[in-house]
Amino acid sequence: MAAVRIEGLSKSFNGHTVLDIEALDIQNGEFFALLGPSGCGKTTTLRSIAGLAEPDRGRIVIGGHDVTTVPTAARNLGMVFQRYALFPHLTVAENIGYGLTEHKVAPSERDARVADTLALVGLPDFGARYPHQLSGGEQQRIALARAIVYRPDVLLLDEPLSNLDAKLRVTMRAELKRLHWSLALTTVFVTHDQQEALALSDRIAVMRDGKIEQIGTPSQIYEQPASIYVADFVGATNLLRDDGGRTIAIKPERVRLAAASGVDEPGVIVGVSYLGSAYSYLISVRGQQIEARTAQPVMFGGRAATSGDTVTVIFDPRDARVFP
Repeated sequence: MAAVRIEGLSKSFNGHTVLDIEALDIQNGEFFALLGPSGCGKTTTLRSIAGLAEPDRGRIVIGGHDVTTVPTAARNLGMVFQRYALFPHLTVAENIGYGLTEHKVAPSERDARVADTLALVGLPDFGARYPHQLSGGEQQRIALARAIVYRPDVLLLDEPLSNLDAKLRVTMRAELKRLHWSLALTTVFVTHDQQEALALSDRIAVMRDGKIEQIGTPSQIYEQPASIYVADFVGATNLLRDDGGRTIAIKPERVRLAAASGVDEPGVIVGVSYLGSAYSYLISVRGQQIEARTAQPVMFGGRAATSGDTVTVIFDPRDARVFP
């Protein structure tokens, strides 16, 4: 049985359809990402699962129970949003245990669950602190702790890392992955960041204009895009036109460069960039531009290739996706 099932879900605002999902199953214990640009419907999907947005039609089933008309508070969900919304006048422990107090959980059990959850997020000695005494990453962990202390059936995350700097986001990715592995908790994660989705998810749904364009594992989404849109949106991709008008999608890391000897129409390097983990070469060939990325600099005759050099562009057709 799927942990979350969506059937025929539709939502419109002012006559404009913002969500139209025929079917979606999220499995128990799965880390599932909803990926897409702003306005694609991913947050509306999450809010519908949470009960914060009422669909025009369709059903939402959680744990085998139809919750389409069930209030948010009765759905047993943990939620973390972009703004952590910690109570500034309460301590960390009081923030985490607030919902347990509201639900009349015995103080001894509440305190034990708060302590266990603080240890789980790696902040066992932070209970007496206040939110203003925490860094952004620590506040994010406390927001997570507050969401999972309930022992929810499903954890909903709406771009929870978007307010963190780049380095801290990478650190918190690892923390989310560790927590998910520790708890085996079904997690639905909304993001527009492709790297986050690829790094964290068991499966990804790429969304566009309220619809799901493709569902697959990270490697399937990246290596086997089902459409030009997915190929272009997920990771850097070269989109080339062949003589028959078809579009060829090839990832820059699958492209190799060689000396141009004996080639009728050699390419010309028009730009070289160092990206830290790779060298990026932009080549103009047959009126089109294609990027190649290599771990080491391309060498010709004992020197590094540079702008103005002529080259042969090579890739294995098996690494390309062809779209009519």
